[in-house]
Amino acid sequence: MRPAPINAGASVYADGAFQGWLPAACELGWFEGSTVCYKFVSDLKVHTDAAAYCAQLGANAAKVPTPADLEALKTWIAGPSGPGGAVAIGGQCLPSDKYSCVYADGTPVSNVGDYYGPSEPDTRTSNTQLGLNKNGLFDGADSLRPFLCSMNKA
Repeated sequence: MRPAPINAGASVYADGAFQGWLPAACELGWFEGSTVCYKFVSDLKVHTDAAAYCAQLGANAAKVPTPADLEALKTWIAGPSGPGGAVAIGGQCLPSDKYSCVYADGTPVSNVGDYYGPSEPDTRTSNTQLGLNKNGLFDGADSLRPFLCSMNKA
């Protein structure tokens, strides 16, 4: 019997014979997105401390580069292996401009469409750090939260 379809890190079979292993696109403990690898960190940190933690791993506070990644992360958050609640990611919205939200590297959040959950972003308050929950991205993740790091795939 042949194994399930080939994924990163899976064994490669040709005509039923083992041919070797595919290299994993993400390091152990990280999970794969479309173009990046993500690591969930359950420690509660403010966004600046989360970014410093990610940097120690050679990564950044997470960004969500594609709509497919957004949908996958929303499903993961709400699923049995996810945290259930919101996580902090790397980005912020500017209080002076309701729709000007950027990732920590300067990439506009709007570069891949409308990510926001209902009524977001709501930058009428001083809570401007981006977070992600089962509904989508939101601003207001300025308090202590678990967080995501991301790095480019190997």
